Amino acid sequence: MHDEGALESALAKPENLLSYGNPSIFDLAAAYGYGIVQNHPFTDGNKRTGLLVSALFLYLNGWELDAPEAVTADLIFRLADGKVTQKSLSRWFEVSCVKR
Repeated sequence: MHDEGALESALAKPENLLSYGNPSIFDLAAAYGYGIVQNHPFTDGNKRTGLLVSALFLYLNGWELDAPEAVTADLIFRLADGKVTQKSLSRWFEVSCVKR
């Protein structure tokens, strides 16, 4: 663990969205992924963890990520570089997921 506070902050992002609006399941998944990737709570593996947490959250809520691996990897690298917003990530999840 690199920064426990950064992890707590990332995991609180979806809760904050729920407190101040009516976010979609994709908004919540994006908040998890964006928070983890951007906050860098771990010494290594932040991109993988952010994607995994988002995908697992979607899966547990009846959705499955259905995007090519190369496209997904490119998106996550662009997210880490600050080139993808949380809202853009949410829209990408919405078009890249299928109902289970």
